[in-house]
Amino acid sequence: MDTEVKSKWWLSDDAVTYVNKVLDEMQNESDRSAAILLGAELDDTLGQILEKHLLPPRAKKDGGAIGKTFYARIELTNRLGLVHPLFHRELHLIKDVRNEFAHKKLGITFDDTEVQVITSKLVFPRTFDLVIHALATAQPEMASLTNQNSRDRFIFSGAILLHRLNSILEQVSQVKFSPFAWINPKMSTVH
Repeated sequence: MDTEVKSKWWLSDDAVTYVNKVLDEMQNESDRSAAILLGAELDDTLGQILEKHLLPPRAKKDGGAIGKTFYARIELTNRLGLVHPLFHRELHLIKDVRNEFAHKKLGITFDDTEVQVITSKLVFPRTFDLVIHALATAQPEMASLTNQNSRDRFIFSGAILLHRLNSILEQVSQVKFSPFAWINPKMSTVH
């Protein structure tokens, strides 16, 4: 599956290069390594989004307390309205696959039933498959483009998520705090 990100119109060149490097590295990794790598990159990107959006911690010891886990970061970005509910759901499925590989037995692969059940719930690959199947009625050679295995579905969905999260990271701005807003709402423009 060719996973190179080609659409640059909403991502900087640096972000496109980063996404492509992650996807290239995943192609040469074992199933376990690919799942953990993609999960880690998505987790880290969510953390960067939160760090950029939220006010800085008041004390050094509070620096990592908010959104320290992949689950917490998914939930926080969703509750702050930074990610669409569909991305929220898809991120949880990616996290579940990552957890299967990170916390399960030796020898686990994308062919294992537990992993296939989770990846079959990923929406982005299913939507892509529906479009390709519709197009394949007119152009049968397109039928080969469908995401047929669990690993491809995982990587396809992860690539879309990584691309979109990097777009959010480039666009998100820090919350503005008005120290006097609670005293007099008219003073809320003071920053």
